Amino acid sequence: MTPAQIRHLLPVLLLVSVTGKAESTPDGSLTITANTPVALISPRPANRKFIQLPSLEYAFEIRVGCLKNRKPTSLLLSVADTRKFLDAEDVSSGPSVEVTLRIPAAQIGPIAVEDFCHVADENVAGNNSVTEEITISAALSAHASLRCESESDQNVIYVSQALDVNLICERPDQQQGKELLVDLD
Repeated sequence: MTPAQIRHLLPVLLLVSVTGKAESTPDGSLTITANTPVALISPRPANRKFIQLPSLEYAFEIRVGCLKNRKPTSLLLSVADTRKFLDAEDVSSGPSVEVTLRIPAAQIGPIAVEDFCHVADENVAGNNSVTEEITISAALSAHASLRCESESDQNVIYVSQALDVNLICERPDQQQGKELLVDLD
C-alpha cells in the first residue's frame, strides 16, 4: 500500500478505532483487549503543551472464533508501524492468544496535554500544575485481522481497539527519594 493510499484510508481507520474492540459476524468473531502501560514523564516548561511519549509496551489478549467449518489460518496485529503476524499453529493453540508489542517512541506522535507535569516556577502567573497522573484515552489504536478458511472458501474479520496510556509526572525530588530508599536497603 502506498503512502497516498494510507493517507486516504486514515480517516476511515481512525473512525473504526473509536468504535470498539470486538467484531462478531455470521462467519466468526475477533476480540482484542490490551493493558494500559505507564509512561514516566519528566517535568517540562510551562509553555510546552506537547509530550513526546517514550516506547510503550502493550500486552494483548486476542480471542478468535471461526464458524461454518472454517479454521483460523492467520492473524495480523498492528499498532502504528509495528506488526505481529501469527500463523495457523499460533492462532489455533487455544481459546485465546497472548501477544506483546513494543511500540518505539519514533512511531508515536506527540500528545497535546494541558496543565500536566510542568516545572514549578513561582514567576509564571497561574502556574498551578498539580496534576501528577493522567490517562490519555485512545493515544494509539490497534488493528487486527483474522483469516478463517475452509476447503471451499475463506473470510477475513477485522477489528480495531483504542489504546490508552497512563502518564505519571516524575519530579526530580520524587526520583531522589526513590534513590535514597534504594541506597538504604
